[in-house]
Amino acid sequence: MLLASMVSSSLVFYLLYNNKVLDDNLSKSKIPLVGLATEISNLITISNNLTNNWILQPNIREKEELQEIIDITSKNISNNLLLIKDS
Repeated sequence: MLLASMVSSSLVFYLLYNNKVLDDNLSKSKIPLVGLATEISNLITISNNLTNNWILQPNIREKEELQEIIDITSKNISNNLLLIKDS
């Protein structure tokens, strides 16, 4: 009976350790994706607002802001996605 209990406990500890390792691996790969998805969503909202504002009331500053989102920020997000994909 004692031997069965020890084997059972050892198996439980082994399974718990493997689940922790799997959970850590998933956390490292999924959490950055959630952050980037949120950032992409925010950029879409901002660029939509800037586009609408610029069409209705042309403004150089908003045009430059929109251009920066297109040229720089979106490329940075693409690069971050590729880094996550490769890791």
